[in-house]
Amino acid sequence: MDSEYMKDVAKHLNEISWKTLDVIDRNENVTYLKLLELLSISKNLVHKEIARLEGAVLITTERNPLDNRSFYYHLTNYGEQILAYKDKQTNV
Repeated sequence: MDSEYMKDVAKHLNEISWKTLDVIDRNENVTYLKLLELLSISKNLVHKEIARLEGAVLITTERNPLDNRSFYYHLTNYGEQILAYKDKQTNV
């Protein structure tokens, strides 16, 4: 992705978005309940943030093969790129 596109995506992410992306990046097969625990925010906010990041194609949802009631969340390539972009901007 070009830097202008990255800049545009980044400016639409809030603090909760960045924290959610970071938690998903650092925790393989993170679940909704784990996100609730690690982010320390309400269920409603976690749900909205997951929907928002999925809509932006920054994360994907995968059904847990051991428990069909739960899901795993992973970064997409775009999600990884936007985190790398943020790190690059932070370290400049």
